[in-house]
Amino acid sequence: MLDDDPARHTRLSWRQAITHQVSQTCAAYFDERQADWQPEQRDGLYTFWRDTLTHDHGIGVLMGLPDLSRRLHALPATRQDAERWVMQRLGLPESVWADYLEAVLLTVQGWASWCAYLGWEAKLEGRSDAHLRDLLAIRLAWGAILLECKDDAASNRAFSALRAEWERAPQLLRRAEEALWVDEAWQLALEVGYQRGLAQRPAAAVPPGLAPAEAPEVQAAFCIDVRSEPLRRSLEAAWPGLQTVGFAGFFGLPVAYTPLGTAARRPQLPGLLPAAMEVTDRLVASGGRSMPRMPSCRTPRCAPASAASPAPRPGSPAAAGRAPPSPSSRRPASATSASSGSGCGPPGVRARMTITPACRHATGRCAGRRWPGSTGLRA
Repeated sequence: MLDDDPARHTRLSWRQAITHQVSQTCAAYFDERQADWQPEQRDGLYTFWRDTLTHDHGIGVLMGLPDLSRRLHALPATRQDAERWVMQRLGLPESVWADYLEAVLLTVQGWASWCAYLGWEAKLEGRSDAHLRDLLAIRLAWGAILLECKDDAASNRAFSALRAEWERAPQLLRRAEEALWVDEAWQLALEVGYQRGLAQRPAAAVPPGLAPAEAPEVQAAFCIDVRSEPLRRSLEAAWPGLQTVGFAGFFGLPVAYTPLGTAARRPQLPGLLPAAMEVTDRLVASGGRSMPRMPSCRTPRCAPASAASPAPRPGSPAAAGRAPPSPSSRRPASATSASSGSGCGPPGVRARMTITPACRHATGRCAGRRWPGSTGLRA
């Protein structure tokens, strides 16, 4: 509505330019270890966008607004102030706020969906997430900035048209709902008629006088998985009194695993469930003393250590001065220690896996990954 510049057909429209700029900002902010440079995320998405936009000297040229950079300095510093500033600037009636804000978010629907997903995940863990509100404030602020860049006459025309359309919105929606009442009644009648016929089919399919099937002695539920089918067939063939059923469930531990040397956390359970336990790797000395946290290392040589330290070469000083192993040194490794060797830590350091909170029924496979030489987990 505001983009009425005669030269708008020779450049990006304002809507396209705004969508492109917001998408680039979100792609940089939400990047997960794909880019070499990571933006500062401490102050939130809105602050990062504001800082990025005020240092972008080319967006005004692309949009045909040479005065844009000067207007950007009027942006409020916080998301809350930006929301208040925009809503006061627009002057829309409060009854249409919800519909207008939803329409604004739909202009960046992809990133709005991602932010809504982050908020949904945060609720599963009892946290709050402000990314969706930040994105809404960004898109609202863009509209207010464009108003500031227009002259008074153009702004007044755009404001008049915008207010007139949104003030008529409740009446238009009510009129549309009333026009659909007849269609909704016919749709409901069609669904009820189909349900009646469907409910009568199972009773009609049983021949008269047929005895009901006997209840099975044992009923076992398995995950709906092709790997379960051979086991189910074998059990039912060996025991006629056993009945197996498939169930869309999760037969595992609700854990999130963070490997050694990286901050990448991997929830190893269905996406609809939150992780109840955290599985991590850490380095411990051979005597059980915890080692300081090692920096992340991505080189292949820092893979988990082998099952035993390599023996010295014959004739080397280390081999000549080495005492024969004592009986105690030939004991098997304890159930809480993993392999020792020349991994990311110094000599004599062992890799140890930790589960939080304690889980006494876990094995080395519960985290979805078993290191070579690992003998178990430490809870």
